[in-house]
Amino acid sequence: MEIHSGSQDTYEKVGTFAGEELPFSKYLRWDRMGLLAILADFYLNYSKGNILEIGAGESTVYFSWLARKYNRQAFFCDIQQSIYVNALTVDGYFQGEHIIIREGEDKTNIKSNFPNTIYIGDSTKMFKDINLPSLAVALIDGGHMYEQVKKDFWNIFPLIEETGAIFLHDLNPPNEEYHNENLCGTGFRLRKELEENKDLDVFTFVRSAINVGLTMVRVRNKNRKYFQA
Repeated sequence: MEIHSGSQDTYEKVGTFAGEELPFSKYLRWDRMGLLAILADFYLNYSKGNILEIGAGESTVYFSWLARKYNRQAFFCDIQQSIYVNALTVDGYFQGEHIIIREGEDKTNIKSNFPNTIYIGDSTKMFKDINLPSLAVALIDGGHMYEQVKKDFWNIFPLIEETGAIFLHDLNPPNEEYHNENLCGTGFRLRKELEENKDLDVFTFVRSAINVGLTMVRVRNKNRKYFQA
């Protein structure tokens, strides 16, 4: 199989980790997705859950690496088949075994214990097609319009462990031109709703993740009543 040069370039830029223990991109550091790698490593260290990524990108390299480090399952979803086919030409892009599931195909004989499960199709249908396990870390970076981001978030929410976190990209558009669905879209509207939800802790790292924000959401601890006031 011929190596896809674009995927090779991405892997070389973000797949060079600072040491054996901590995955962190040397490519533009905080300005790209390195912060996500740091935070995902933290949550996986304290949670037994697995990994879900909606929308492929630099984070795919980190998540497959972290899944191997912590012996977890990683689930990847994107509507574009080529983005995964290209990535699979690069040695090291995905760590360990993988299985590809395509939207609409027969899934009755599919095993659920592969280290990497790649779903090619709509994320809303993925939640119906795959029986996902509990999650320690999830990233939403697929469809950027409000309704889709909202669907993805609330589909993930019941699966996330109390010690885990959901991350959302693109929720800090720098101006109205970025409200285009091909840029940040209108997902920032969900961010406003989540920030008003008293059951959640929400924080946005505004200068990270290509300068359009990385929002972190976790469930507020319900056993500590003094946090609920």
